[in-house]
Amino acid sequence: MKPTIQIIPKFKTESDERKFWEQTDTTRYFDLSNFMSANFPNLKNKKVDRKLAALKKTVTSKEFG
Repeated sequence: MKPTIQIIPKFKTESDERKFWEQTDTTRYFDLSNFMSANFPNLKNKKVDRKLAALKKTVTSKEFG
């Protein structure tokens, strides 16, 4: 027998929603048999890229400056 999927409640605030999901078993609200894998090959962490660029610039200027 297939388990019954519950309806996700409406939330007044993002804080209420966060508390709900922290305390709730998500398998009661989603049918995991329908989930698909996602792949994002071109996704980059821009924050890390900027820090690396700044670090390279600092190292280069110290070596040749």
